Amino acid sequence: MRKIRLGRRIARAIDLPEEALSDEPCVKINGPDYAVIYRHCGIYECISERICMWTRLGDICVNGSNLKILSITDDMAHISGLISSVELNYTGTKG
Repeated sequence: MRKIRLGRRIARAIDLPEEALSDEPCVKINGPDYAVIYRHCGIYECISERICMWTRLGDICVNGSNLKILSITDDMAHISGLISSVELNYTGTKG
């Protein structure tokens, strides 16, 4: 607990967003055609209308048309296409 509070204080002191130190999933959407999913645990569905990934808290699905994964690493995925919605199917599982 103390490490987390210290990390948050340091993040505020150097003007970092709090999610930079978090281990929870994060989705950043840039306009209607680009999204980045941080801290995913793998892909389980990838078709042009839907891309779904597991996370520690449940799964995240990006819905739209002409969806493509531009690049992917162990914990980050860049998605392009016309995005119509993003869903978090929260299970509450952390682990």
